[in-house]
Amino acid sequence: MKFTKTEMTRWPDGHKDFRESVTFDAGTFEKNGRLRDLKNVVINGSASYDDVEQSLYVEYEVSGTMVLPCAITLEDVYRDFKVTDNETFSFRKLEPNEEAVEVKGEIVDLMPSVYATIMADVPWIVHKEGLTELPKGNGWAVMTEEQYQKEDKGIDPRLAKLLQYKPEED
Repeated sequence: MKFTKTEMTRWPDGHKDFRESVTFDAGTFEKNGRLRDLKNVVINGSASYDDVEQSLYVEYEVSGTMVLPCAITLEDVYRDFKVTDNETFSFRKLEPNEEAVEVKGEIVDLMPSVYATIMADVPWIVHKEGLTELPKGNGWAVMTEEQYQKEDKGIDPRLAKLLQYKPEED
């Protein structure tokens, strides 16, 4: 989703509403352990260009479905999301305290801002709905907190000798 400066100067009253479906290629998520895919992503918003300030002001809402790994089984979990954000893009040199994205050239690319907004909304941990049986394997098992509390832990035989340790007093 890109806007050129020439295109912005031709907008009626310097304003444009937009609605666009976008897709992200699979390479976007290769190194991301928290997000596997995004589906049905729609960006709905408005943009206003101020010729005097040489700035583009964008407000948008992004909605779609996140594909996330379950924290217990690593199976895909689908979560709907809807987030809003606004961004200012400036075609002029910014002052040190200005909060805007300085545009290099004549094209504003909204997608990095959209992706960052989505990533800020990704939950750290998700669990698959209706998970009844926790995974287990040879010598290990995933436990609930209650199961862990009830388990008789005893003393680790490797550390039992420490019970006999008495610090010497000077």
